[in-house]
Amino acid sequence: MAMFKQCADIQTADMLKLPVPALVGGKPTNIRLKPSETQKQMVAELGERADKIRNREVKPYVDNMLKITNDGRKLALDQRLIDPDLPDDPDSKVNICVGKVFEIWEQTKAQRSAQLVFCDLSTPKAGVFNVYDDMKAKLIERGIPEAEIAPKTDELLLRLGLEKERDTLVKSLPLGWKQKLAFSVSIFHRPKIVFLDEPTGGVDPATRRQFWELIYQAADEGITVFVTTHFMDEAEYCDRISIMVDGVIRALDTPGELKRQFNATTMDDVFQQLARQAVRTAD
Repeated sequence: MAMFKQCADIQTADMLKLPVPALVGGKPTNIRLKPSETQKQMVAELGERADKIRNREVKPYVDNMLKITNDGRKLALDQRLIDPDLPDDPDSKVNICVGKVFEIWEQTKAQRSAQLVFCDLSTPKAGVFNVYDDMKAKLIERGIPEAEIAPKTDELLLRLGLEKERDTLVKSLPLGWKQKLAFSVSIFHRPKIVFLDEPTGGVDPATRRQFWELIYQAADEGITVFVTTHFMDEAEYCDRISIMVDGVIRALDTPGELKRQFNATTMDDVFQQLARQAVRTAD
């Protein structure tokens, strides 16, 4: 962080004092739910699995603590994520959330307020039970028009031109598409800053340019994008550039100003002048 402060103007929330929507009641609302009998039984089974792992009665590739933790998270969200044939508990987290979303929709539909529902488990997947499709179907059944339930996923796929790849596994996508998708996911929640380490390495020139168009879009939306790159032509795209030599920042300014300071035509010329000043040798 100390090094980052040398090349960035850091402003924290208490310094900026930006307007933030007030929470109802002044604090987050937590809803406590009791587990179903099925969930209690399955939690006990998770404990039995953990005991077998601790006693080395099962091979790690058959079962391990990571699998148990993941199954526990699924079970806490909805027991059908463990077994889709289990009953739909009316008091599950999912169903209570559906009820709350519908309640808020009814209270605010006159002013067409928006709600954001976030869950990092059970994302949409064709032919497989998932929380997203389950919630969407129940909200439509209660009376919310389907057109008003617009997943941000659709917006993202449309922007990336990946609408036809909705059900394609990421590992099957070309490298350039993977890189663009990974970046878009990283800014999905509109962070203040995102760090990209050599994001365009190994991709073709056309994809590199498309990737930078995504970076420009993010910057236009107020996101600070911090990029490391060994492509000096890419450095030309940045608002500010920091070049380190021997672990120390030796240049920091706009591309135009750096080229003026070093009497250079391109950023590659600037880089080469600085690189020749290196005194550190390989061990």
